[in-house]
Amino acid sequence: MLEQRATGFAAGSDAVGNPPLYLPVQRVDLAREGTFVIADPLQVLAGHVAITSTTRLWGGEANVYRNLVRTPTFSFDALAGFRYLDLAERLSLGGALNDPVFNVQQSPADSFATRDQFYGGQVGGRVGLRHGPLSADLTGAVALGVNHQSVDILGETTLAGTVALPGTFAGGVFSQPSNIGRTTHDEFAIVPQARLKVGYDIRPWVRATVAYDFLYWSNVVRPGNQIDHAVNPTQGLGGPLVGPALPSPLFNRSDFFAHGVSFGLEFRY
Repeated sequence: MLEQRATGFAAGSDAVGNPPLYLPVQRVDLAREGTFVIADPLQVLAGHVAITSTTRLWGGEANVYRNLVRTPTFSFDALAGFRYLDLAERLSLGGALNDPVFNVQQSPADSFATRDQFYGGQVGGRVGLRHGPLSADLTGAVALGVNHQSVDILGETTLAGTVALPGTFAGGVFSQPSNIGRTTHDEFAIVPQARLKVGYDIRPWVRATVAYDFLYWSNVVRPGNQIDHAVNPTQGLGGPLVGPALPSPLFNRSDFFAHGVSFGLEFRY
């Protein structure tokens, strides 16, 4: 298990829009690169933006081992079993814009969430070496199975102040009615894992260990890869869609790596 961790970025302007802040977008209605304005001193627009990314990984496995070779200094075990992995991630974008001249406040929010669930069988082996109080074990396994993937896109914008239609509307910046929703898919995936553990017998009944683990996971969906930068803003704030239905719901896949170091004590009796 990797405990859920979050990282983020935030920036804001002063009351008159300094420094200027923009989000780059591909404006489909203008057929060119454009921007979503967060703060602009020329337009007297003030605002701030915050981006947060969270990741949580956990899993479990059950294996059966069978010893094939054993000597006082060397051993080899074969293993077979079942593995489950669960990766949940979210990328959130929120902003607040204020137009003091016309007394209009706008608060867009985007959320791109993904989840991968792997189910599969695995095979592998474990090699053990012994020399006096020192020991080293190398375990390797490869799991093959199905990866259940889901992508959830949410977004809304709240308008307040002296506007004709105050309220909350579907769509933020990169989330619009054209891509908001949930998409699921099942994909074949491969999960190799390797562990190297070194131990030292402090006493005949206690051993100190240090280990390094590496895990690779193919064909996962991650939130940053699901953002379509081509935006048709005509559908925003409750307006009718004019032109291409963009941004579109993407289902881009990539690879995932996890590795770490662990320390422990083994007591034998």
